[in-house]
Amino acid sequence: MNLNDEIAIYNQGSRTSDGTGGSTTTNVLVARVFANVKPMTGNFSMNFQQLTGSKGYEVWIRTDFDRKPQVGQVIVYEGIYGNINLFVHDIEVGRTRTKLLCRGENRI
Repeated sequence: MNLNDEIAIYNQGSRTSDGTGGSTTTNVLVARVFANVKPMTGNFSMNFQQLTGSKGYEVWIRTDFDRKPQVGQVIVYEGIYGNINLFVHDIEVGRTRTKLLCRGENRI
């Protein structure tokens, strides 16, 4: 598996009010790494969409024990159609690769 896609991993920062009832979030950059980003497929994808209400993605990165991904972090991936924000939903750590199961920012 080739890690050809560059992603940025952010921690969600604090929310600040914009004065009109909404809020903005400032994200703090944790790391820029290379990854393999692909949408979930098959039955697993359908189950994930039913549970979370959004499209699921698999993000594979190199396992690095100095940098531990956490649930809730934001991954910014520059795709073909622009930037895609992904939110880490689950983490599976392997010996050489770590799989991050992410949900898309847009609800279905």
